[in-house]
Amino acid sequence: MLKHKIERFITYISMQMPSLMSRANYAGAEIFDGMAILEFKLPKPCDISDLLDEFDDQMELIILYHIIPSEATVMGHQCCAYSNPSFDYLYKVNGISDDNGICDTLYASLYDSLENFGLDLQAELNDQTAKSKVVFARKEEDLLRDFMK
Repeated sequence: MLKHKIERFITYISMQMPSLMSRANYAGAEIFDGMAILEFKLPKPCDISDLLDEFDDQMELIILYHIIPSEATVMGHQCCAYSNPSFDYLYKVNGISDDNGICDTLYASLYDSLENFGLDLQAELNDQTAKSKVVFARKEEDLLRDFMK
C-alpha cells in the first residue's frame, strides 16, 4: 500500500475522530500486501464501553463485535468497528483493554481491496466470537449484506 494513501487516511481520520485518532497520536504503521495497520496512542485512555460509545457516534462506523475473553479479569476486553463499505475508506479499528481494563492504543487496518476487507472482517468476526464471551456481535448475514449495497 502506498504511503501517500496512509497519509491521506491520517488526515481524513484526524477530522472524523480527532479525540481518538489524529496525526499527533499516530505511532507508525506496518505495511503488508494489500493493507496497512496503523497504530494510534490514545491521548486519553478509556475503557472499552467508552470506546464503543465513540465508535457508535460515528456515522460511517459499524460495530463488528465486543467480546470478553474471561469474566475473571478486566484485561483483554476487545472491540472492533469497521467503516461502511459505501464510504471512501475501507478500514477497521480494534481496541483491547490492558490489565486495568483501560484501552490506550487503537489499531486501524486500512485496506486497498473491498474483497480483502470483507473477507478479513468475516474471518475476524468468526474467530473472535468462537473463543470468547460475546457482549455484542454483528450477525454474519448483516456483515455480508453491507458489502452487497
